[in-house]
Amino acid sequence: MTSLTEAIELIDEICEEHGMPRNVKEVLTEVKTILQDNSQDVKIILDTAKQKISDLSEDPNLQTFSRTQIWNLASTLEEV
Repeated sequence: MTSLTEAIELIDEICEEHGMPRNVKEVLTEVKTILQDNSQDVKIILDTAKQKISDLSEDPNLQTFSRTQIWNLASTLEEV
């Protein structure tokens, strides 16, 4: 089972990519903040994060490599 820490580390790795669009980095930073919020139930946190990642993966301006990384993140969140 994957932990939230691993998902957050993956977000950090994706955000460090030089070719990653700024709007994608902003959404990923928002998802990271959501995942680090301990005031809500984990299921709610994960559902919110997965929805934002799903919306992000449908962005027509994403390059193929970036989209693949977003899908990997979505898979990681599914395993949590």
